[in-house]
Amino acid sequence: IDRTFYPCYNNVTIFNNFVTNSKENVRRNIFGMGIKERMNKNRTIKKYQKAVCAAVLCMVAGMAGQHTVQAAEWNDIYYTKDKEIFAQNIIGPLDPDAMHTLLPDHLLKPFFAQIPKETRAVMYLVDEAENLSLFHTEDLRGTYVYANVQNYVNVRKGPSTEYECVGKLHADAVAEFIQTEGDWTLISSGSVTGYIKSEYLLFGEEAEQAIRANYKKEFVVTCNILNLRAGEGTDFDILGKLQNGMKGEVLSESEEWAKVKINGAVGYVSKEFIRITCELNYAVSAEEEAAREAELKAQAEAEAARKAKEKAAAEAAAQKQREEAAQKLALGTEIAQYAIQFEGNPYVWGGTSLTDGADCSGFVYAVYRDFGYMLVRSSRDQASCNAYQSITPNTANLQPGDLVFYASGGVVDHVALYIGNGKVIQASTPKDGIVISKFNYRTPHSAKRVL
Repeated sequence: IDRTFYPCYNNVTIFNNFVTNSKENVRRNIFGMGIKERMNKNRTIKKYQKAVCAAVLCMVAGMAGQHTVQAAEWNDIYYTKDKEIFAQNIIGPLDPDAMHTLLPDHLLKPFFAQIPKETRAVMYLVDEAENLSLFHTEDLRGTYVYANVQNYVNVRKGPSTEYECVGKLHADAVAEFIQTEGDWTLISSGSVTGYIKSEYLLFGEEAEQAIRANYKKEFVVTCNILNLRAGEGTDFDILGKLQNGMKGEVLSESEEWAKVKINGAVGYVSKEFIRITCELNYAVSAEEEAAREAELKAQAEAEAARKAKEKAAAEAAAQKQREEAAQKLALGTEIAQYAIQFEGNPYVWGGTSLTDGADCSGFVYAVYRDFGYMLVRSSRDQASCNAYQSITPNTANLQPGDLVFYASGGVVDHVALYIGNGKVIQASTPKDGIVISKFNYRTPHSAKRVL
């Protein structure tokens, strides 16, 4: 027993050193985080109770002159103030003589009679636990530990915050357990070997559960044809056939079979004919972290430069659009003012003369012709021409120079030139000639922007 405990805890003082306000911390004060998983193997006893039991045995083994533990010092941990039933609250009624025969004679018999029966009960409990190898930290060697942190935890060169940081174990990353030293755990992960404060790690079964929950296992078929079955065994129906190289997700495993999901189908395959992989995240060294930060910084700077370039290009394009729009508005206003001078001239069916006479489409055709634009000839063709931009015919959207169309029975039969302020100029009728009127003297059908 002493060979079991001394490698784990060599400086036993008094029992009070093991008592804290948090029952969950008792075990850490004795052996650190590594003790947790071995204790959890025995589900009949609470883990903090097992830790206290271990502390008692350490005292007896290491302090012959201070072997007696007063129940009052740890009654609260076991929820009783009655010394007579103290032991029963831990492991039930016990025969002191039976306990006596199970404890090491060379260690305990000389002063066994001086130890209260409740203490002996605890010692018996620890003896049973020791027989189950619940307290051997070497059982965790080679297993994974899991980073139970929000962001990352530092990996240090030695078991203290005074040692330099040699790397980082980021959240959900894993490391191989080597050994515990007090409150610290020596790990190996990726290219990093160093110490992490044990409180930031999960061990044993808890680590395995976290890894299963946060990492996805995948498989690849390694034979020519693999049957996907409805259950674990060749007697179950074949749901499909998987070809060599096909990949999928592993949902669970037994000794010989794996429950898998592939292309939406769920079934079972023999593990003999698949290769299972799991891409775990490991620690990064200080050098790797520096290189990673430099790379991220460079990427961020490149992204910022790209966005700045795109923003500048967008602003330049927008400025160009504003300038072009202003130029077109100015030209449209000039065209409108040019057309106004022909107010009062005659209407002539089929005409295109601004002075001798023109019809409605011939009038706008002639005005734009004098500015170098050749429009299609009829009002109906002008209204349907895709080369011109369609505009909603209202004062919020119309600009000087726009063409406003009117229809009878849904068919375009007239066009006017918008001159601003809700007005148009048009070759109206043989009676009225070229006149200025409100743009909505008739309900507008549509509008087009030539510029």
